Amino acid sequence: MPNAYNRLVIGINPSNENEVFFFGTTPGSGHYTNYIGSDDWTSLFKYTYVSGNGSGAGGQWENRSANLPSTGTEFDQCAAQGGYDLVVKVQPGTGTVIIGGTNLWRSTDGFATADNTTKIGGYKIGTVFPFFELYPNHHPDLHEAVFLPSDPNVMITGSDGGIHRTENCLAPFVEWSYLNDGYITSQFYTAIIDKSTPGDNTLIGGLQDNGNFFVNSSDPTAPWVQTVNGDGSYGAIAPGKAFYVLSVQSNGVKVVKCAIDNSGTVTAFRRVDPVGPAPNDYLFINPLVLDPNNANFLYLPAGNKVFRQSQLASIPLTGEWDAISQGWTQFPDTLTTGIFSAISISESAPANRLYLGTSNNKVFRVDNAHTGTPSFTALPSPDTIANAYINCLAIDPTNADRVVLVYTNYSIYSMFLSEDAGATWKKVAGNLESNVGGTGAGASLRWVSMLPMDNGSLKYFCGTSVGLFSADTLKLHATGQAGTVWTLEGPDEIGSTGVDYVDVRRSDGFVVAATHGNGMFAANFGTGSGSHEPKKEVLVQVSPNPTRDLATFSIAGQNLDNTQVRLFDLKGNLLRTETFSGDNSALRLNDLPAGIYVWELRGKGWRKSGKLVKE
Repeated sequence: MPNAYNRLVIGINPSNENEVFFFGTTPGSGHYTNYIGSDDWTSLFKYTYVSGNGSGAGGQWENRSANLPSTGTEFDQCAAQGGYDLVVKVQPGTGTVIIGGTNLWRSTDGFATADNTTKIGGYKIGTVFPFFELYPNHHPDLHEAVFLPSDPNVMITGSDGGIHRTENCLAPFVEWSYLNDGYITSQFYTAIIDKSTPGDNTLIGGLQDNGNFFVNSSDPTAPWVQTVNGDGSYGAIAPGKAFYVLSVQSNGVKVVKCAIDNSGTVTAFRRVDPVGPAPNDYLFINPLVLDPNNANFLYLPAGNKVFRQSQLASIPLTGEWDAISQGWTQFPDTLTTGIFSAISISESAPANRLYLGTSNNKVFRVDNAHTGTPSFTALPSPDTIANAYINCLAIDPTNADRVVLVYTNYSIYSMFLSEDAGATWKKVAGNLESNVGGTGAGASLRWVSMLPMDNGSLKYFCGTSVGLFSADTLKLHATGQAGTVWTLEGPDEIGSTGVDYVDVRRSDGFVVAATHGNGMFAANFGTGSGSHEPKKEVLVQVSPNPTRDLATFSIAGQNLDNTQVRLFDLKGNLLRTETFSGDNSALRLNDLPAGIYVWELRGKGWRKSGKLVKE
């Protein structure tokens, strides 16, 4: 064995348990490949037990690393990404060895030579950048392989793409079936919609490990199509679908301007990220924003710097795949500590205003960001915690002086509103926090989007680690003031799944929520009113609160007969649903542990929610 090794996996020959294979990462020795810009060293050893305790002369070691696959494109070669994806198995009865890394390989002589090896899964044979493809009905990054006991030619694999099965793993070209229907684990980082066209069905999702997937149908069962591959990230659609901007993580951020037809096929493209930033300058999933008023302007943070693209619409789609200098300007101000983690551009007056947030709780505003080399205006941070991570800055689409800031950290207060362009901030997380101080069991907030309504109000949507919430107004949260009342959206559909990103279209009230582990959700809220609640304010009294046993609900001058009440924990889990009858409007909590709960009342044409404390 080499002196340096990291993760190793073990495969015992079930037909001869004296034979054992070891496959793993061995930095600096063994088989080498440069996989997507990174050094990748792997080794394969065969051990045969001879006698005694198996050590020394009692065991025979063979280094078979030299026979690991090393020809073809970089997607054809053996790579394990530092040990992230590793599997080695021996087929019962044949001695055929299966190894998995980014790809799945079969060797009928156990890699004793390089001549009897076949690629049978992972990436498509011969695929290349930029739009690399997958082996038919299979997926890269292998973690497990098992053989059916009754028929060892039947093999099932586990990978980053789920579960796949072949009826004959020894076929010249292995055919796979996809066993993931109904098993929803899609991890969306972002959602991208056409904001310029009411009723448009185009939806793109930035997916962990699966690039940017496209669908153009109102049918929720319609298949999605892969466009630009990698780890899908932020993007935008220019007005009228003049072009698309999609970005991926692939050894650094790659930003692509492209044309996509109605079926999801990329018909032309050009990579357009700026010359200069190194791959490690970018966040893994790096934000960017396209100016909603002028599609020439794209703003891109890169570590401690910010870049502006001012000629985006005129960049030709030449099919080239390298960074460019055309149209890019680096802003002169840079960070001395931390990196830019959030960026937003104004839609209404004052236009061309950027808000920037960082990984270490710094906030900046850039006025007239579209021209020259403007300076950053440092704004006061809402919190004093140095490592508070700003993940979202949501600008009011109707007033660029109003902006919501979201921290993702646990155990700090997570949401603040400024109504004076960042000069002052107030707490507005309300019942999403356990208390005014932000400590306790509150969720991690991720994203806020604002939907303007026809009556001049706004509807607010907040993605959190425990689901999607909405509110009709943002209210100060302070001692003696409960603050914003957030209501769980889609409790039976989205539930308590983490929602990383929310986007809205003001023309028709279209809202999409990207979840990290449960797919994408969409709804039309309409913009005719600002609320699911009645225009007349409904004031619900709950007493006692806190309570040890019963909590009684009442509304002045209104009988609650046939009113539904639901109770949730702070993770968004639905604990019970009851319907009040007659004069009985009490909810029993004696069987629940002490803690903070969220109640929701639903009557005809109205809905209210609030917080209930069980002592």
